Amino acid sequence: MKTGIMSRVRHFVSGTIAELGKCTWPDRASVFESTLLVLFMIAVLAVFVAAIDFVSQWFIRLITTF
Repeated sequence: MKTGIMSRVRHFVSGTIAELGKCTWPDRASVFESTLLVLFMIAVLAVFVAAIDFVSQWFIRLITTF
């Protein structure tokens, strides 16, 4: 039996909503803590990349000045 596109879309959306209801969502404090951790790690990586950049610039200038 062939069903219409709107019937299939409704079935998909209702199934998706049902599955999302089964999920365990984190609480506000957990999300905030994870966000702070991600921002901290981004800052650490930015400092690391900047340090590598400065050292490589210094090394290339040292090599090219001779």
